Amino acid sequence: MRRVVHAVRLRVLADLETDETVQVPQAIAQAARYLSRAAALNATRHAKADKLRLLWRLTAGALIITVADNGPASDDKSTQLAKLGDVERRLAGLGAEIELDAHPQWGTTLTCRLPLHDIAAPPETPAARRLDQLRDREREVLELMIAGLRNRDIAERLFISVRTVKYHVSNILQKLGVASRTEAIALAHSAGISAPHSDYPESGIVTARSA
Repeated sequence: MRRVVHAVRLRVLADLETDETVQVPQAIAQAARYLSRAAALNATRHAKADKLRLLWRLTAGALIITVADNGPASDDKSTQLAKLGDVERRLAGLGAEIELDAHPQWGTTLTCRLPLHDIAAPPETPAARRLDQLRDREREVLELMIAGLRNRDIAERLFISVRTVKYHVSNILQKLGVASRTEAIALAHSAGISAPHSDYPESGIVTARSA
């Protein structure tokens, strides 16, 4: 998350409240990381936000995630949820409860409750197992590849060099066992991964402060 918000100078205040005897299923842990990163990226689009609060609260029955920023929200709740891209699809089958409170005067708060028991986790496919090998940054690069961005545009979006993007793309192809970007995108689609929301058009990029 700190890498996501660093370029727009959002200060992250992170905290964890937990019962240390509780164990978190791998599917829940992965979903929580993905949700937190997506919510943080969404917060970077809120003009004038300078603070991001992340709280994970782990109880015997659920992992409750709260991500809040202090930037005035310019969109209604449905639009805000849409900008989180494929979050709801990624959490399908986990029994997640998502609540978004967006107010034009005092900011946006996303709360998600992920139950720890009675979870019908989606079956793991060979494609999904390959994708699980990707690091967070490689996953970001892959999602932007799916969106149709070129290496230069990906570099600008992630605030890294084109050379670094090429390095990540090479690692992605190797880990997925494919020979081209097209094959990597096709494999990602077969695992249910889609491009981020239309904030990433093929013809260019949207800056981190864009709504």
